[in-house]
Amino acid sequence: MLDQALSALLDDLEERGLHAETNVVAVGEFGRTPKINNKSGRDHWEHCYSGLVAGGGLRSGQVIGASDRLGEHPASSAFTSADLFATVLGQMGITTTTLTTGGLLPQGSLIEELL
Repeated sequence: MLDQALSALLDDLEERGLHAETNVVAVGEFGRTPKINNKSGRDHWEHCYSGLVAGGGLRSGQVIGASDRLGEHPASSAFTSADLFATVLGQMGITTTTLTTGGLLPQGSLIEELL
């Protein structure tokens, strides 16, 4: 269901000329274990998961990072959710100064590959 809805959203944004000014971020709060459990499912796995970023002037259409051969842990370019959202907020013009002035403590580093 996500594939169809997300691709329709991206197509629609492109057709309406809104893709460049709209950030689209699709992530979950955790990944799934690379192994099937005894109930034929997969458990929560916070060590390695993926996300999708498109539009909003970010460089998309690329794969950044990789997991190890078992899909258990990042093998290269490990980023945190704080890094992702620091990057998205920065792209939107929301700076560290803006956040601290508002009483928020910014975390994360910019993901240069997306800029």
